[in-house]
Amino acid sequence: MTGDWIPLLKPGLFVDCVDVHLTLSEGLPRVFRFSSLETFYLESCIGSEELLESLAVSFGSTSNDQVPKIKDFRFRHEDSTTSLRVAVGKFLSSFSGLRSLSILLDRTEAMPHPRCFTEKHGKTLKTLVWDGRSEPRSHFCLSTAVVASDPFVHSELVFISENCPHLVELGVSIDWRHHYHGIATSTRQLKSLRTFNIRNPPETSLPTIGSSASILPVGKFPRIAATEMMESMMESEFFMTARRLKPCSVKLIAIGSITFRHIRPVPRVDVDGIEDEDEDEELREFLTPRFFLIKYHRDAFGERKPLLTEVGMGTSYGVEAFEPNLEIFKPYWLS
Repeated sequence: MTGDWIPLLKPGLFVDCVDVHLTLSEGLPRVFRFSSLETFYLESCIGSEELLESLAVSFGSTSNDQVPKIKDFRFRHEDSTTSLRVAVGKFLSSFSGLRSLSILLDRTEAMPHPRCFTEKHGKTLKTLVWDGRSEPRSHFCLSTAVVASDPFVHSELVFISENCPHLVELGVSIDWRHHYHGIATSTRQLKSLRTFNIRNPPETSLPTIGSSASILPVGKFPRIAATEMMESMMESEFFMTARRLKPCSVKLIAIGSITFRHIRPVPRVDVDGIEDEDEDEELREFLTPRFFLIKYHRDAFGERKPLLTEVGMGTSYGVEAFEPNLEIFKPYWLS
């Protein structure tokens, strides 16, 4: 059996790249006290669907003294199916009280509706990563971001904002074709939101990537997108006061999603083991996550405006010096 079963410092379990069919055949869900876990990470494992189904049944029939105590759940899968998404929904609906939730579905056609976690965890969630893609985002088409290509994405983001009122950190994909104001309106309802990660890059903002027709250095596009997003998340203070809205509280905005390569950079090699020098540096730079610290200043009319400063690239390492709420940057794609 390959992969890792790693016990965590708190009562928890990190299962990575393991065939969990073996645990099911040995009756592990009945022997191992999953209900006592505070942290449970299940990432890139064969048999995840069956394990989640089994745990959902087990959690649903537990006595009061064995109520699941899971506060932090992280799930990633590279071959999502309809039945797997159903199993994820059943598992999340089988207990309550999560404070941190991360769901990453790769090669998926859809995401479960957020209702599968808001009913039991919406009031307690502080950190949420909710993202799906149909393929690696290097292909630069909106279809790679499942959430972005879903016609219900905007209503789902509104749904999350309305049903998870205490979120401090939020990482989602968006449809960059929507007017920023619509997306900003939903996120602005989150009065405690401090860290916002737009996990898919603004694909349509750079249609000529890799060609001489590019006008701006690619590194400028995430900054422009982040600035426009933040400006749309702010309204004139007169209007906000009239609607009794709290001023925008976001302190950090990041564009892009972290992959294993950002965590452990390794050179690309061809079939002969020779480093690939043809990889598009411009493309790689554009896909690299960027982190922007936000400070607010008043313009000549006395209105608050966002001033963005880039404080990190690739991973959130070092960004904690500026903003401590960085849990949403721990989950990552394998590629």
